[in-house]
This record gives sequence, structure tokens and C-alpha cells, in this order.
Amino acid sequence: MSAPVLFQFMPPLLPSEYASLTESIRQHGIQVPVLVDENGAIIDGHHRDMIAAELGIDCPRDVRTGLSDSVKRTLAISLNKDRRHLTRAQVQALLEESVKADPQLTDREHARRIGVSHVTVAAVRNDLAANGQIDHSIPRVTSEGKPAPGPKPTERIDPDTGEVLDGKTYTRTEPTAPRRTPLPGLIQTAGWDLEKTVDRIKRLVDDDRFSTHKTEVAPHLRSHLTSAIEVLEDLLNRINNN
Repeated sequence: MSAPVLFQFMPPLLPSEYASLTESIRQHGIQVPVLVDENGAIIDGHHRDMIAAELGIDCPRDVRTGLSDSVKRTLAISLNKDRRHLTRAQVQALLEESVKADPQLTDREHARRIGVSHVTVAAVRNDLAANGQIDHSIPRVTSEGKPAPGPKPTERIDPDTGEVLDGKTYTRTEPTAPRRTPLPGLIQTAGWDLEKTVDRIKRLVDDDRFSTHKTEVAPHLRSHLTSAIEVLEDLLNRINNN
């Protein structure tokens, strides 16, 4: 019986990749032990475990104890991301799952885990919070579970005189606007969303039922596609007009 898989967020292997790995294991056996925790849950190697079970051969185990679930997820991702050739959409999906699984980790911790910038993580976190998928107020911690360094405490100001309570003078300034998510991160996220949408539409068009249902779906798609084309053409013109 295969062991439970609790810490794996990578997309499944393609059928051709799975078949290739199966043939390699059939000929040479399991060369890299499956990594499991003290409860037998797989951290890395669930495809190897499944194939070994299918072939009825021995599957060696490497047991790691005393790791937190967050560390196990980081380990699972780090061991796999460099082996796999992920698309940008798959990286985006992996990042979203990482933040949803461990919203308490700092943006920089997720950035190191996935291999993206912390700006990109911040944009994804904001989107997930806006959609109610995570709680934005959860205190942030490092991978060691230590509280993340926060901003320096502000000085206590007398509201009437504008004087700092330690005796220093203070010049009043207008409150600053709330910090917005950096534009490059928003653009990158929008690009990933667009790529996922295009892939979804391509699958729809390639569906063998599309030609026979084209008349039915046309009214639903035509206005959306026309609007999208106008927006994308305007964006392209803005990019090309330096």
C-alpha cells in the first residue's frame, strides 16, 4: 500500500514522464530512497512509491524526524522544483498553494521556497487575502518559527503640541497614502493569469465538441473576447509607444 502524501504541491508527471520513470525503475529499481517523516507520510518521492507498488518491488525509505509541517513542505518543493521544468502558470499555482498552506511565513521565505521575488509573493498574498482565501492579519514568522522583524516602533507624539514625549520636537506631516503593491509584481501576476486563461481557452477550442456547439457558445464568448482584444490592443500600444 502506498504511503500518504501530505506535503507535495508539485503538479503530477505527464503520462510520458510517468511511463519513462516506470521503465527506468523496472530496469534499475529505486535508486533514490523515498523521503518520509516519522509517521510514514511522503515528503519526496510519491511517484517512485506509486510505481514501486505497481511493479511490486521494494521501495527504500529515508526517514526524517522532528521536522515541522512547514519545513517538510519547503523540503518537498526544494527537492522537486529544480528537477521539473515548470511553466510560469505552474510556478504561479505552486506559489499560491505555498502561501495558502503557510500564510504565517514571510514573503521572503516563500520567495526562497519557490524561487521567485518577494515582490511577486506580496502580490499573490494580497490577491489571496482579497479573495478571502487567507487571513492577512496572521503574524509572520521565519522558517525557524521566529517572529519576523517588524518596523521600528513609532515615537509617541503629543497630539496637541506635536512634541515627542521624550522632549524632542516634531514637525507634523500629512499622513502618507497606504502602500500599494509594486507594479512589476502586479504585472507579472496578471501575465500569469492571462497565460492560464489562454491555456483554458485553447483547451476549449481543441475540444472535439466545440465545432458542434459553436453556435451555442458564440453569444457567450463573442462579447468577452471582443472586450479582451480591445484591452490587450490598448496595452500593446502603450508598451510599444515609448
